[in-house]
Amino acid sequence: APKTSTEFESAWRSLAGDAARQSAYVRLLVPPSLPSVFKSSLTPGTLSALVRTALAGAAATVAEAGSHGDGRLEEQATGGARGGVRVPPGHAASLLLHLTRVPRFDTAAMCVPGRERKELSLLWEGAFGSGGDRAADAARALEGSGVDLTGLRAKLRL
Repeated sequence: APKTSTEFESAWRSLAGDAARQSAYVRLLVPPSLPSVFKSSLTPGTLSALVRTALAGAAATVAEAGSHGDGRLEEQATGGARGGVRVPPGHAASLLLHLTRVPRFDTAAMCVPGRERKELSLLWEGAFGSGGDRAADAARALEGSGVDLTGLRAKLRL
């Protein structure tokens, strides 16, 4: 996991265009460390890319679990993820929560273009929308944070 935003940016650039490897990298991130990694260096582009990757990975996990009909999201996310693009919904929610705690997050979030926000909002629906196991997994990750999924979505401006 990166220790600085420079390390993150360098690794992220090397993974450009490879969604599977980007998702794998996102799974390596330790959510509580994000404020110290990014400090005041979080750009709107980096924020958008991280949110997109986390939500797309969580939505892929949900789709995979749904196709098996067993609802065991965590098992599907961590065991035998064929394409490498899955991110456990709980990890995605925790990552998004800790991104909101990065200094200057609000400024970066305000600068994400409206069109991107709409796309991210659709990904949110795919990852956490309409309740069920996926929302429950994400909600468990947020326990004790003082933020629920609705509050997190509002903070992200989605």
